[in-house]
Amino acid sequence: MSEKGLDKKEINNRRDFFKLLEQNIKETYEREKEYQYLIKDLNMVKSYIIESHKSVKKLEVAGYNIKIEETNDSTFYVVKFKKEEYEDIKRLYVDTMDERYWTIHTVVKSGEVDPFIEKLAKKTLKKDYVWFPAQYLEHFKKKGESRSITLKYSEIIGDEGEELINDLSMKLWGGASSDVYTLINQLPELKSLLEETDEKKWIDILNACESISHSSPLSGIGVKIFTDDHEEDSDEKRFILEEVNYNGKFTARGGNSISEHLYLLRKTKEQYSDVIKFIEDEISIQFEKSSPLGISGHPLTIALTRPIQDLHKFTDEVMSCKEPFRIWGITRDKFEDYVGIKGVDLHNGDKLNIEVYKDWIRLYLPKGGCGNTIARFYSLIQHNYDSNAILEGVEYGKLF
Repeated sequence: MSEKGLDKKEINNRRDFFKLLEQNIKETYEREKEYQYLIKDLNMVKSYIIESHKSVKKLEVAGYNIKIEETNDSTFYVVKFKKEEYEDIKRLYVDTMDERYWTIHTVVKSGEVDPFIEKLAKKTLKKDYVWFPAQYLEHFKKKGESRSITLKYSEIIGDEGEELINDLSMKLWGGASSDVYTLINQLPELKSLLEETDEKKWIDILNACESISHSSPLSGIGVKIFTDDHEEDSDEKRFILEEVNYNGKFTARGGNSISEHLYLLRKTKEQYSDVIKFIEDEISIQFEKSSPLGISGHPLTIALTRPIQDLHKFTDEVMSCKEPFRIWGITRDKFEDYVGIKGVDLHNGDKLNIEVYKDWIRLYLPKGGCGNTIARFYSLIQHNYDSNAILEGVEYGKLF
C-alpha cells in the first residue's frame, strides 16, 4: 500500500486506517524479502510522538500550507500539508486521544516528512519532540530480538587544545550490535586499568577510544518484536520489525502485525508521560505557604564523565538561544569554577534555573514548568557533549 494508495482511500476512523497500515507493513516486508530492497513507491509506516500544549485545530508550521480534516473519531484527524512553493500534497494522520502527547502516523517518505516534523517540533511554540535519553532507549532491547543500534553525536563545544570529534554517526546491524555499544561505553574503565601497567602504546590507543566513548550516545535501536496473537488458519508467528529513535520516531520496517507497533507506541507514551508528570508534580520546586516558609521539590543533577574546562564558554553556547538547546539565560553568578543562570525555555516560555560546575550541571524546574524541558536538556547533553552523562537526584532510583 503506497502513499498514493492511502491518498485515494477515504479515512473516516482509526480502525480503517490501522487496517491499511497493517496491509502496508506486510507488503513492505514481502517485497523486501523478494527483492532485497525497498521499492520506490512502497513507503514504510512511520509514527512520531509529539508533545503539544495547543489544539491540533490551531496547527501552523512556517513555510507549509496546512489543511486539517476531522474524521468520525473526534480525536483522530487527517492533516494535509505541502510546501508553499510545491503542489504535491502529503498526508499525516494525527491521533490526539492524549491531548498533550500526539501520535502522528504517515507513510510519506522520511526525506519529505521529517523536515516537516522537525519544524513542527523545533520551531513551533508549545510543541516539542519527546526525548529518550540513552538509558531509556536501552529498555527497548528487552522487548524483542536486537537487530541494530544507531549512534549519533554532534559536538557543540570542546576544550582548548582538545581534538574535537565534531560529528559522529554510525549504524550497527546484527544481534551483536548491542555488545559493541556496551564495549564502547566501558572503554574509560578499561583505560583506567591499563594506565596502571604504564604501557604507553595502550594508553595512546585508549585515549582515542575514551573520546569516542563520550561521543557515542545510543540514538536509535532496532528490534524484532513477537506477539502471541496468530492469524486464523496460520501457525506463522506475528511480529514487527521496529526502529525507535531518541526523539520519538518509530519506524515499522516490516512484519505482519501492526498491533505490536501500535501497542509499543501506546505503552511508551504512557511510561514517558508518567516520568514527565512525576517531574512536574514531585520534583519541580515551589515555596509553600507555611510558618516557617517551606520549599517542596528538589533539583536534578546531570553528573558528567567529561569535565567542563571552560564553564563560561560552555554556558554561553548552551544559553545562546540557538539549536539544539533552545534556552536563553542571564548569568546571575559567575566564578571560575561555578556559573549560575536564570534561564527561559524557548519551547514554551517556562523558567529553568541552572547551575554549572566542572563535573556536573544542576537543574531547578519551578512549579508549573514543563518536565519535558528536563528530558530534552539531559538528552541533548548526551548527544552534544557527554554521552555517558547520568541524571541523578531521585531518591528511589533513576528517572530514565
